[in-house]
Amino acid sequence: PTRPSSRRSPAPAPPASPSPVASYKLTLKNTAGGKINSPAELNSTYQADALVNLTAVPDAGYIFSSWSGDVNGLADANAANTTLTIESDTSLAANFTKTFTLTVRTQGGSIDLPGESVHSYPSGTEVNLDVTPDPGYEFVNWTGDISSIADPKSPHTTITLKNNCNITANFVRFFTITVSTAKGGWIIKPGEGTFTYREGTSVDVEAMPDS
Repeated sequence: PTRPSSRRSPAPAPPASPSPVASYKLTLKNTAGGKINSPAELNSTYQADALVNLTAVPDAGYIFSSWSGDVNGLADANAANTTLTIESDTSLAANFTKTFTLTVRTQGGSIDLPGESVHSYPSGTEVNLDVTPDPGYEFVNWTGDISSIADPKSPHTTITLKNNCNITANFVRFFTITVSTAKGGWIIKPGEGTFTYREGTSVDVEAMPDS
């Protein structure tokens, strides 16, 4: 008869150890004009593919402009509230821009652009200025903080915001004079016809009789 084999079956192999999950450093930096509120720690370590919420808050007189640095993992580099997918060691800075106010006022007309009000713009913004006189008025000039207005005498111009500015669009009322003559003479000044003059204008009037 055949003898049973004395060889033992091999022991089962131990289960494979799970591969270690990679981890990466996230370094965040505040710049002038605001700070990063989320995450609370500016230097942290995250596992690969972690999704991190980022929130940047501007100081008064500033607005958020963009994230800079290793922005490839960002959902939106131009949003103050966005998310970051961790794919490698990442360094990011939150950037802010100074803002200025533009106060526009008028009498005798309307401000089509940007409107008669107080407006806020990032530093360096070029703002269109466009005015329309009321009936019986005409535009004269811009006064106030006009150093950065391209043409202070034009109703259609621009201003570049480099500081807080208060400007006024000035208009003047105008009138028409109709001059005619009866028989027996003629008008030397201003002539016979209809003429338009600004309010307060002194007009010479001279007539000559026929000989």
